[in-house]
Amino acid sequence: MSENQPHVPRRAVEVHGSSISEIEAELFEKVQTEDTLVLRRAIWSTLPEEDDDLIDRGRRFADEDDEPPPPSRRAIIEDEPQTPEPEPAAEEPAPKPKHRVKADKHPKLPEPPQAEPKRRKSKVWLLILVGLIVVGLVAWGITWALQLGPSPAPTATPTASPSTSQEYQEPVLSVEDVTALGMGTWSPLSVEPPATSMLCIGPIFEEAPLPERLVAREMANGSTETAQNTIVNMVATYPDETEASRVYQLQLTALGNCPDPATKTPAGQILNTYQVDRLVDEAIVESVLVRNVEADVYHTILLGRTGRVVIAVDLSSSDAEIPPTKLADAVKNLFTRLCKNGQGSCPTGMEATKTVPPVASEPAGWLEPADLPRITAGQGTWSITKIDASASDLTGFVGSQCEVQGFTDTKDVNSAIWRQLILGADVYAPRAFGVDEIIYTMDTKASATKLANRFIKEITECADSVPTAKVTEGDPVEGSGDFGMQYSGQTFVVEQGKVSETIATYRVAVVAVDNKVIYLLGSKGTDTFSFTDKQWLSMAERAGQRATQG
Repeated sequence: MSENQPHVPRRAVEVHGSSISEIEAELFEKVQTEDTLVLRRAIWSTLPEEDDDLIDRGRRFADEDDEPPPPSRRAIIEDEPQTPEPEPAAEEPAPKPKHRVKADKHPKLPEPPQAEPKRRKSKVWLLILVGLIVVGLVAWGITWALQLGPSPAPTATPTASPSTSQEYQEPVLSVEDVTALGMGTWSPLSVEPPATSMLCIGPIFEEAPLPERLVAREMANGSTETAQNTIVNMVATYPDETEASRVYQLQLTALGNCPDPATKTPAGQILNTYQVDRLVDEAIVESVLVRNVEADVYHTILLGRTGRVVIAVDLSSSDAEIPPTKLADAVKNLFTRLCKNGQGSCPTGMEATKTVPPVASEPAGWLEPADLPRITAGQGTWSITKIDASASDLTGFVGSQCEVQGFTDTKDVNSAIWRQLILGADVYAPRAFGVDEIIYTMDTKASATKLANRFIKEITECADSVPTAKVTEGDPVEGSGDFGMQYSGQTFVVEQGKVSETIATYRVAVVAVDNKVIYLLGSKGTDTFSFTDKQWLSMAERAGQRATQG
């Protein structure tokens, strides 16, 4: 061995033909060089894998010699920095050692450090972040649901103050809202009305899907001993806009015939209907006259939808019909409070346009029982008894006895259909008192105009052909219906009788709409029981309006 070589212990362990001491001596001379890490990796790769047999034999050598054992792979790895380095290139498999000598027993070498703990730590923080986001969304959803979600209807009390925060948080009309009506001092009633008790649309709540939330409030001014004004407000919240729109359409259909909540028959006569634009997504105002025994009551009903919220308001007055814009203006603040959470349109103004009452039944185009007035206060119910009779059934129809050419001798007629509405449950009404309606559908508009003029001429000149007849011209009929279609015509009062016999009074109207002709006959009235001129004119106008829907 050369003199320059370091001292080698006497009982060095041979590895691949060389001793550990020789390798260690050569490598430790370069321990301070820039290649320290690479050299230590080289030492680690040349050392043999530890196993139980090698460790046991190494312990015997240690007992026989006091020389310190060579450094193990664990010692080398633990001394080196923990900075991750590229794995060393794979080496050729080493030949099997000639001698296997045990060294001191050391713990099993750990695997090189991995980046897994760091990745696991990142995943933990990511899960925490996602959890916080989920908790925040759940909290927001609960808060939003509490505003519009299911909850018991609040109980209105007379002592409620319009300035309290609770008043404005409730999605119902407040005292301050209705003060804008200028109809005196309002106060909530102690008992809230059930939804099914609301005029016209109440019965719909028995058939339509249940809302997520239904809130009601009734307020009144005046005293219970005298005539008073009342206002009923229903606010229904549905799961989504589609469901709310479907319920709104059902309520529109109900407005077309305005059933009484108790009897399901028409509660009164529909006077006027208005479409309200720029208030919310959809809105309509309808006025209905109910003839009670005590007094006539005018109901002004507003139905509106903003998103998934449907609002109904019924304002009753014993004085007169309330203008539609007046009621809509009072309800505007309520729509403003509900439109955003209801996910619908908010008020941007208001414009009311007179229109036709909603279609109540199919086929459309005919008078409905709610289009006709009650003659006696507190009595009478209109119903349809003859439905869609064909032209052949008109052979025996005599009309006012002025139509000399009859009702079947017509040219250019595509169809002629006859309906009859009879007034019942009125002890003062003559037998079979009612209204006959015949609708002729012609080939052209010109043919319709020609037929209408023929009927008008025959009635006007009735006294010339029937000496006992007396004809009085009433008000002319004119206006527009759906799609801007125009209608025009004439009303008459015809009295027929003979000497010493009771005079029968008829009311007649002839109206032309596009290619259709409507003939109306109010039959067999008397001096004490008949339609008034105003009532008959409104019926003739409504017949023209309805015809534009068919």
